[in-house]
Amino acid sequence: MSHELRTPLNAILGFSQLISLEAQDNAEISDFSQEIERAGNHLLSLVNDLIDLSRIESGKLDLSMEPITLSSLGLDSIALINPLAEKHHIHLHNQLTHHDDIVILADPLRLKQVIINLLSNGIKYNKTNGSVTLSRTLTEHHVRILVKDTGIGISTEKQSRIFNAFDRLGAECGTIEGSGIGLVITKRLIEAMGGGIGFESTEHHGSTFWLEFPIHAYCITQNTAQKTLADKTEITQTTTHLPVVLCIEDNPVNLKFIKALFAKRDGIVLLEALTGEMGLTLAKSQHPDLILTDIHLPDSYGYQILAQLKADPNTKNIPVIALTADAMNEDIVRAREAGFTGYITKPIDIYAFFDLIDHYLVEQHS
Repeated sequence: MSHELRTPLNAILGFSQLISLEAQDNAEISDFSQEIERAGNHLLSLVNDLIDLSRIESGKLDLSMEPITLSSLGLDSIALINPLAEKHHIHLHNQLTHHDDIVILADPLRLKQVIINLLSNGIKYNKTNGSVTLSRTLTEHHVRILVKDTGIGISTEKQSRIFNAFDRLGAECGTIEGSGIGLVITKRLIEAMGGGIGFESTEHHGSTFWLEFPIHAYCITQNTAQKTLADKTEITQTTTHLPVVLCIEDNPVNLKFIKALFAKRDGIVLLEALTGEMGLTLAKSQHPDLILTDIHLPDSYGYQILAQLKADPNTKNIPVIALTADAMNEDIVRAREAGFTGYITKPIDIYAFFDLIDHYLVEQHS
């Protein structure tokens, strides 16, 4: 169901971004395209939430429990939510530092999803120039992760409804978008990972949500697992060899969108294949610098294409990026374990798409 719901959104969001780029000199059309994109992103968020809730309720949620340091959790979460905080003029404070690397067991992606949801709520329901603080407290065997905001708070009579599905406590009458199931998903994810969740709130004086986990260990050495974003580099091209990208995609609308994207970049040759067989033939004859392949093709499966490319000495070193509407955590993990060097989910974010493409083309030409 995820694939079927997300695929049409790829066209809606993708082409709205392209229209916005093309219509920069036409304020009215640019404004219309941004409204389409905003509504499409909201719909995508609702689809993702409903799919998550369905998987949790049906017992089909797969969790990958791993040791996580609080400092890495704090750094990653704050970095991801910072643009939203800047947009709303909210100050973020991260008190989960490397000086106290407490380790808990949880699914890294799911726990980060939970923290970002709580931070996002703290930002959206805050006051201008307010603040959101991420911190922790300790007991002998447990750690509590706290998300405290200076926002509007929750009235006493509404607090018993906070974890009810589709109940936005009256916020549906306002201008803040939401689905009313974010906190339901948060609670069930935390409980599925062996943790607990609760909150304290005073109307007009803000809220504090907390997550509690057993302490798994204390990290003695300074955390070195953090990765910093590399400086963006531009591809240096020569007149003798232009980078070649092969795209294997059977959906005509998706392929049209990919072609429109690459038309925005000079000096990149795009090869197109509508089937897996055609893609393999082009890969072996043209030896592209990068391959993008859909997972679901009419004559083959993306994993089969990857396996055949890796089995051929002439193509085994070509980076292959999965281009798919399969966006579940287990889909991404499986793809990486199979050998895909990257994973792009549909609907495609143009800027993230080009960041990944540029990274691998730079790597191939360096």
